[in-house]
Amino acid sequence: MASVGARLVSLRPSYIELAQCTICLPAHLTKNAREHLFPIGALAVELYSTIQVHAKGFELIFPARGNANAPFCGWSKSKSKLDELCGVKEWTLHDIRRTIHGKIGTAPDIAEGLDNHARAQREFEKL
Repeated sequence: MASVGARLVSLRPSYIELAQCTICLPAHLTKNAREHLFPIGALAVELYSTIQVHAKGFELIFPARGNANAPFCGWSKSKSKLDELCGVKEWTLHDIRRTIHGKIGTAPDIAEGLDNHARAQREFEKL
């Protein structure tokens, strides 16, 4: 999941299965053109449950500012604002991926699976 942030902005309510605590990105949104099913935590489920995307009629959960039919695209401005609000400035969005891939002890096969890498898919399919 660490590398799918840019694709998550195309997230639609139909991709989320709250009962199973999963998100399933369709193949057309992934780099390897394979459907990507991954777990989400209880906090993500709780947060999603509180937003009113269905009531507003939006198809995208993270729409672009001023265009509900286009995915979010304001990464630089948003990161600058986040830096200002949290007080942390010396990091990049790619650091999140680096953290998943080694700094917090995620097993390599789990990290590969979260990133939807083909090697992890092949290993999973063997089971």
